[in-house]
Amino acid sequence: MWINDLDEVKIAIPQNNTELDDLLRSTINCSAKLLVLVNNENKCPLLYWNNIARTVHMYTGVQSVYLSAPLPAAMSVTLYKRLPLLDESVCRQMFLVHQSSYSVLFQDYTPHAVWEWIEILLPNNTEECPPLQDTMWYSILTPLTELQMIYFSGEHDLVKLEHNQAYVLVGITGGVAVIALAISIFWGLNGSAFAN
Repeated sequence: MWINDLDEVKIAIPQNNTELDDLLRSTINCSAKLLVLVNNENKCPLLYWNNIARTVHMYTGVQSVYLSAPLPAAMSVTLYKRLPLLDESVCRQMFLVHQSSYSVLFQDYTPHAVWEWIEILLPNNTEECPPLQDTMWYSILTPLTELQMIYFSGEHDLVKLEHNQAYVLVGITGGVAVIALAISIFWGLNGSAFAN
């Protein structure tokens, strides 16, 4: 039925860094436009994302992409190294991708506000591929090499381990235990013949 087709929202959900790279590469031509939401559902759910995606697709023809944070290391490296103005520490961010450029001006996530921003950011004439406004758009950096992906993915995993509270607690407990052991040894040596 036509009402079911209208209600069905086509949202791309890349499963790995290759699919994410392909989506970013697809915006080279003038016809491909992506609205990407990176969202941590546990910290800050956006319950009306489907409404935003439906509104944007119906009125502007922009394809919606959803990335569930926290991202796997390879996807995180691909996204945040190629689009350096994005902030990995926030729980929700939305940006528009077009002509190998991206714009991160979304702060109001209501469907109408997002649609208005897209109307402002995207040129109306898509046949000639007009240039984007320089002050609102930033170029997507080149894809990472395989060696860069290995290095940055390892670094990403290492940073996660460094900030894991369980390891910090074990380190503090071990440090206190070593200090207590040293104090007890020197206290015991103080009364022995070794002190004379």
